[in-house]
Amino acid sequence: MELCILPKMASEYLALTTSYALLSLRPPGRLTASVVDQITGSIFVEDEAKVAVHEKTFELLLSATLSRSASLRLIERVASQT
Repeated sequence: MELCILPKMASEYLALTTSYALLSLRPPGRLTASVVDQITGSIFVEDEAKVAVHEKTFELLLSATLSRSASLRLIERVASQT
């Protein structure tokens, strides 16, 4: 597992308004679903076209994260301030 920091500007640029999780169920490639969080509950999305949009958004978010070393430096800097 790896923790990467996403600068706030990146999520604002992508107009990300809610969190979601991508679930790849076994066997690999058999089913990928997205769980979208909303104020009153969560929505389980299985439609391939809609899930593809969520996957593309995740790829864009991942490409905008800080590098592993930059993420660690930021975490250490914030931790030292408390």
